[in-house]
Amino acid sequence: MASLRTLFLKELHQGMYGLTPECGMACAQAADVCLELTDAPHPAGFAVLGEDSVRLDVIWNPPSEQAKRSWRDRIEATEQGATAIALLVSKSYLGEEVLERSYIGGGFDYWVGKTVDSADLFRDKKRLEISGLLEGDINELRRRSEKKIAQTRRSDELGYQAYVIVVGFRVRTLKIVLR
Repeated sequence: MASLRTLFLKELHQGMYGLTPECGMACAQAADVCLELTDAPHPAGFAVLGEDSVRLDVIWNPPSEQAKRSWRDRIEATEQGATAIALLVSKSYLGEEVLERSYIGGGFDYWVGKTVDSADLFRDKKRLEISGLLEGDINELRRRSEKKIAQTRRSDELGYQAYVIVVGFRVRTLKIVLR
């Protein structure tokens, strides 16, 4: 029996502890555009690479013409769309909610954690690096994952574990690594 999780992109419209509703809506809209560009079904089933029994169904909405014009830059759309899916995967599948955006050059994108304790926000927290591929095959997804794993090593001195999540839109596959 395959394990199934359903992720709703619209959930991001509510935001998260470290993500405003506006940022969440923009990322969800970018994911909608990427899923339409890759002819995804409704819902879009994603396999988790290396875990044969896990399938994640992403519930998405066809984007408006205005949304498609807004996300014409496919590189930016892929980056933000992958962020939408990865943040939902982090929260729903891994149990780690986004706490804060990292700075550019740190080797990772977000801080995530299981609990929010304002007295010690980063106790038992992890780093999260996200990447996306609009096109490409499983081998490219694996290569991107290895590249992103190496990238997180830049901040190893912080002493926190790191997740890497790579979202493959065309191949409907996720690669999740904890290091």
